[in-house]
Amino acid sequence: MKVIFVDTSTPHIRLALLDNAQVICEKERTTHNGQTSHVFQFCHELLEQSKWKIEELQGVVVCIGPGSFTGLRIGISFAKTLAFTLNIPICGVSSLDALAAQITLPQEALIVPLIDARRGELYGKIFSFHPHQKREVKEEASVLTPEKWIEKLSAQKENLFLCGNGFYAFKEQFLSQLSLEETDVSSLPPEASVNSFFALAQKKLSNGGEDQNKILPLYIRPSDAEKTLSL
Repeated sequence: MKVIFVDTSTPHIRLALLDNAQVICEKERTTHNGQTSHVFQFCHELLEQSKWKIEELQGVVVCIGPGSFTGLRIGISFAKTLAFTLNIPICGVSSLDALAAQITLPQEALIVPLIDARRGELYGKIFSFHPHQKREVKEEASVLTPEKWIEKLSAQKENLFLCGNGFYAFKEQFLSQLSLEETDVSSLPPEASVNSFFALAQKKLSNGGEDQNKILPLYIRPSDAEKTLSL
């Protein structure tokens, strides 16, 4: 199955092509303005590099966030348009879910992926992990300061396993205040891999994908415009 992956949730936009679950080529670039043109340009460059025709694509996987309001709208709109135009299945995956899906542990624990939300806050979600069982969501995604995350996690009785760029940004603070050993935490890259996103989407894509109307950006916190209107 030939699939394109799209992630515009951060200024480091990523696109990749996969064939039978293997990444064929991947591009990542930091952008500030003109993100829309970058997405189209990346898509064109990837197709040229792989020597694929756009009509050969058989599925779309898109990161639904959390992340940049503008970035998410651009990426999800691009992915939906591509899927609709080519009449191929599409699936949205949260980067928090993809981060947690990379973790396999020998014992029961709480897996806590944390992503930098800027403004001194972190997006996060808490999963219960049991060996040989499916991960379960213990607490849905929220956005808190590192201090509030430490307060929340300090109340948990289970072992903790933290990961993601939000964790790495405040690593020493989390390690010391949660009394975690260096060996207790992730040595994985700070971002979820393309393969992790695809692994979560593969079954849905094979079964026809998701309803496009149900693929929505995961914002978690209100936009600046919404905050202004609420004043």
